[in-house]
Amino acid sequence: MGHILKLRYVLLIFLTFQVNAEAIRIGLIEAKPWAYYDEAGLIAGVYPSVFKKIQQDTGVNLELKLYPFARVKNELRRERGLVDLSIFSFKKKRTLYFKQIIPLFEMDFVILSHKNSTINTIEDIQGKQIGLIAGGSGCPCIDGITYNKVYLSDHKYGLRMLANRRIDGQAGPSIRLIQAMHDIDYKEPYKAIVYEKRQVWLWARKNLMDESDGVLKIKEYMQDYFSKNSHLKLLEQEFGSGWDRFIR
Repeated sequence: MGHILKLRYVLLIFLTFQVNAEAIRIGLIEAKPWAYYDEAGLIAGVYPSVFKKIQQDTGVNLELKLYPFARVKNELRRERGLVDLSIFSFKKKRTLYFKQIIPLFEMDFVILSHKNSTINTIEDIQGKQIGLIAGGSGCPCIDGITYNKVYLSDHKYGLRMLANRRIDGQAGPSIRLIQAMHDIDYKEPYKAIVYEKRQVWLWARKNLMDESDGVLKIKEYMQDYFSKNSHLKLLEQEFGSGWDRFIR
């Protein structure tokens, strides 16, 4: 009997070590500048830079994965999915499927239009042609206002349509639009109006032990990092100095 108890004790220690040694799987949405593959095929971007610093400074074992948004949500929603944590913006219905860990920063959703456009307030999009990304989450929903939704493959295509006057405005997250403008060297005079401000959160699977040592270290590190707006320095590395002039 003593040998059996000793064997059980050794097995318990081994299993505990195995659990502690497992990497926390970070599922990031593949979208520049937040997370993407660089020319060498390596994971790069703002979020990977933050998580790499977390791993270096805290010793927490992390595994970074890049997926399309739909795949990230599906994996995070599954009880035994391939993703433990992710970062994306807040929507109330998302709290039904995912666990909120910590808010990180506030993101502007804007509509870009021609400089001489009649779109000066969100109400002015009434009856206009507004470009939206198919499957995206940046759709302006304003009570009593109807407009023509033009679904597009990406923001770069939308900006080209805007430049050619084929749409009246392009809607989406400000940073994603800045990235598109940066990528195609957008030269057309324009203006931007903010139609929504949305918190970006660190999310987890519903069944994840969010009080585990590793998750707590990630939470504490990110709380301190984003409270100092340190991510803005990473955005400057992506776009160059004065990058925020594109929108603000």
